[in-house]
Amino acid sequence: MTRRRPLGTFRVRGCALLFAGLFSTGIWGADSSNQVIEDLQKRAKAGDNRALNELGWAYANGTAIKRDEAEAFACFRKSAEAGDPAGMVVTSERYRTGLGVPPNAGRADDWSRKALAAFEQRAQNGETQAMLTLIAMNSQGRGTARDESRAKLWAIKAAELGDLKGMTLAALLLASDPDGEKRQRALRWALAAAEAGEPAAMFAAGAIYDGGLAAARDEAKARQWYRKAADAGNIKAMIFLAHKSDADKDDAEAFKWLSKAARARNIWAISELGMRYLKGRGVAKDDAHAEKLIREAAYFGDARGMCNLGLAYATGRGDVEQDDEEAVRWYRQAADLGNAAAINNLGFMFANGRGVAADPRQSVEYYRRAADLGNADAMLNLANAYRLGAGVPADSKASAEWEQKASAASKPR
Repeated sequence: MTRRRPLGTFRVRGCALLFAGLFSTGIWGADSSNQVIEDLQKRAKAGDNRALNELGWAYANGTAIKRDEAEAFACFRKSAEAGDPAGMVVTSERYRTGLGVPPNAGRADDWSRKALAAFEQRAQNGETQAMLTLIAMNSQGRGTARDESRAKLWAIKAAELGDLKGMTLAALLLASDPDGEKRQRALRWALAAAEAGEPAAMFAAGAIYDGGLAAARDEAKARQWYRKAADAGNIKAMIFLAHKSDADKDDAEAFKWLSKAARARNIWAISELGMRYLKGRGVAKDDAHAEKLIREAAYFGDARGMCNLGLAYATGRGDVEQDDEEAVRWYRQAADLGNAAAINNLGFMFANGRGVAADPRQSVEYYRRAADLGNADAMLNLANAYRLGAGVPADSKASAEWEQKASAASKPR
């Protein structure tokens, strides 16, 4: 009997791709990114709904332009008001989450209903692009209640019509199905779309072999398809290959794939490259270039880049002049995005009165927030706070408990 990885592992990979650049082929090249943005802005101003949506995502993700959620919402809302269902979906989500606009559940529901009706009508008329959107909406519960069975239904219809993206999404959704025959169909669709040149399908084929989902796990075939996908411009595959190279303890190979993803303007890869230049991992140590990359990642909204830039200011690392207030500013931005290390670092700044007025109680609050996110350093800082009675009443028992938690959280898994 073929041993398969847990279904949840693949679902996380697959569903996360649906609205997160699944079909990206790296159009944001280093030399062309400004030109792409300028072209989108001109087309959006002329009323091109697709350009409005693409420009909105550029603002939302910090892709080749400074991240700005308010500008992103403005683009999506204009598209929605012009009758574009894709713009309606994102406008609904933004009203629901309060990204770039004050939250408003009523308006979120209104736009959601309009979008779903528009896409359903188009899909019934055989428009595969509408089917693709309904797949993602139903699989992730975006604009409607989550319904994986309906997502699969539309994926199968799109795949049976020969749509390469439909085949890819059908492969992702069916690859973890309990029915063995459906898993085999998933693999056949992934391979067919991959052979036809769809980069995302190449990645899907790699993930299916990697997870042992439709056949015995085959590391060689997984890497083969990841490489084909990466060579075709699929950024997700580049990052997966970097992770696999790390597992092989091949820093130079990991650096190669991260560099390729960074050239395609992937902000996570840019941030990671900065850390590797800083540590001299897979490349000659270069503090100046490291700080340049870290600053770029921070500027475009990467929480880890913000935290690392804050650390550079806190320590006066490399060519960065030590500035505690600037460190706190970057830590706060990263903390607002949920970065546990930045939250812990804010606790340290408040504990020591660096860049802010000393406030032991506020310090403990930050440590606790970071600890709740699994940060081992924050757990140790809480243990010390309880041991010393700094910001909390001294409590040796609580101190010992947090030391134990820190030790457990520090162990490799």
